[in-house]
Amino acid sequence: MRKNPFYRSLNLVETAGGAEKSLAVLNFTLGLAFVYATKILWLPIPFAFMHIFLRWLTKKDPFIRKSYIKYNRMSDRLDPWPSQNMKKAWRPEGFCRGIMW
Repeated sequence: MRKNPFYRSLNLVETAGGAEKSLAVLNFTLGLAFVYATKILWLPIPFAFMHIFLRWLTKKDPFIRKSYIKYNRMSDRLDPWPSQNMKKAWRPEGFCRGIMW
């Protein structure tokens, strides 16, 4: 019987410093831009805390960004038949209806 090796790293999210790579690079870039633009030297401290928060999120669920994007693109209700005047309806109670993020 043939056995193929399974490389776990190919199925995981790419990380940089423990956080998801795209979010970590965005956080670092914004931090550098704000420090360069405002010349405030204590400004990297909030971005360091943001990176710690991103590391915590990635540790809790590596695919949190993908699942949030997928949830955000979901419609509010399931209507199997498309129509011309489809309007976005409210989500049912208990499914984040009326919650302000």
